[in-house]
Amino acid sequence: MLAEVNGIYCPPYSGMEDIFMETSVAGLSLADKISAFMRKWAWLGASIVGIIAICFLFGNLFKYKDALEAIHYVHLWDYFNGTYKLDWTIIATLVLLGIGIVLPPFKKFGEGFPIASALSYLLAACFLILSREFFVEANSLDVTMQYGIALGAAFATFGAILSIVASYEKVPVTIEDMAEEAMLVALAFGLNFIKIPVGATGGSINLQVLPLMIIALRRGPARGFVAGGLVFGLLTCFTDGYGFVTYPFDYLIGFGSVAVMGFFGKAILKPGQKSYSLKGEILILVAGILTTLVRFTGSTASSMIVYSYTFVDAVAYNALYIPVSGAVATIALMALYGPLCRVNSAFPVQSSRVLLAK
Repeated sequence: MLAEVNGIYCPPYSGMEDIFMETSVAGLSLADKISAFMRKWAWLGASIVGIIAICFLFGNLFKYKDALEAIHYVHLWDYFNGTYKLDWTIIATLVLLGIGIVLPPFKKFGEGFPIASALSYLLAACFLILSREFFVEANSLDVTMQYGIALGAAFATFGAILSIVASYEKVPVTIEDMAEEAMLVALAFGLNFIKIPVGATGGSINLQVLPLMIIALRRGPARGFVAGGLVFGLLTCFTDGYGFVTYPFDYLIGFGSVAVMGFFGKAILKPGQKSYSLKGEILILVAGILTTLVRFTGSTASSMIVYSYTFVDAVAYNALYIPVSGAVATIALMALYGPLCRVNSAFPVQSSRVLLAK
């Protein structure tokens, strides 16, 4: 006798399914068991790693010699006891690490929480790597970076990786998903060659982020981050010819920033909506500004680290093209909002995931 579940007929539960599952798990290879363990507990690892990153910040951050050749070490508490000038990047780093630690446990409420954690960790790593420049500018001391900064940035990056893994624990993938994302990534890759070059280090004004924003809107922040930062980021990094050293900040963070758009997806593309709405247009504008800001931060860090720009020069250079590119893509998305609503209504993402989700 077949039982009907959501319109699908299937045999009744007999208890043999549990035995089969236990046998299947027992037969997994070591690599598969590690993979399953990581998917299950990555959220906890992400939070623990963030705490470790903060602990390293209580170690030696910088070292310098005074006029008498005496060696001095700078620690985190020195910023707060008045020994050195407190610059805003330290506060931003601690806040971002705190966000990265707190959000992963909320993954059961949606994939957006661990992805927000990953972005926070990556931005914190950016600020840690740039912290020497800000310290020198604020205190007029020539310092060298120590293990506290290096290990703090490394563990923040590791926390971002674990957060991404945690976000994918319950995110199903269908052929429809892969086909749509592949076409949009290919479109973004093509738009990458239609551009107005700015400067000698790869800056340009184009519409390449527009298809990536659409992926994030329809598929969510996790898929947007992977499609933008990993897939498209690696493709363009290898073909642009500026070296893999530019990938972490210019590409992973730069194009992974479209994940921000995904956090607004459910509010912008509501089920059944087939036309423009003022609220949706405002949210697209806000999301576009935030996406551009994250990309601007990553590229500014890249300019300072890879090309040895000063902070002021890096900001000035990236301000020539990133805000313009972000504005052009955001305006284009706002213009396409109505047609995109109709597409989303005709081909809702949720309907393609019901069977796998269950």
